[in-house]
Amino acid sequence: MHYLQKNFVSNIYNIHLAEEKYMKRVIICIILNLVMLNCIHASTYYVKTNGNNLLSGTNWSEAWQTISCAATNATNPGDIVYVADGNYNEQVVIKVNGTAANNIVFSGTNTNCLAVLRSPMNNTLYLSNSTYVKIKYFTIKESQNSIRVYLGNNNYIIRNYVVNNTNGIIISSPNSQII
Repeated sequence: MHYLQKNFVSNIYNIHLAEEKYMKRVIICIILNLVMLNCIHASTYYVKTNGNNLLSGTNWSEAWQTISCAATNATNPGDIVYVADGNYNEQVVIKVNGTAANNIVFSGTNTNCLAVLRSPMNNTLYLSNSTYVKIKYFTIKESQNSIRVYLGNNNYIIRNYVVNNTNGIIISSPNSQII
C-alpha cells in the first residue's frame, strides 16, 4: 500500500474513533440529564393537628402541625398536601406555582370537609401570585375573608364549604380561576 493511501486510511480510522467518542459522550450526557430530571419529583406531605412542624411531613407519623408549614414547603409542581380532619386556627398564605400537568394540591382527607380552617386575620386562605394550585375538601369558617385569590391564574377551588364568614371567596385576578 502506498504511503498516502496508508495515511488516508489512518486518518479515516481516527475520524471514526473521534466520532465514536463524541457519540458516547452525547449518550452519557443524555442519560445524566434523564437521571437529573427524575431527581426533581413531586412529594406528598401530611398535616395533622397533633403533628410537629420540625418533622419531615412526609408521612402521617412525621406530619406537620400547620397548613402554613406545608404551604412553605410544598413548592414543586405535583406536590400534594393531605390535611387530616381537625380544627386549624391559622392564616394560610400560598405563594407557589404548579403546572398545567402537575398542580400543587392542598386537600382535606375527608370529602365531607372535616378539615376546618379558621382565622381572625383578613384572608384565612390566601393564594398570592399562585398558578395551578388546587384547594379541595376544606371548611373555612368564622373569618373576615374566607378565601382570596390575588394575581394568580388557573387555580382550582373545588368542593369546599365556606360558612359564617364576613365575605366568601374573593378573586382579585383577571385570569381564569375555577371555583
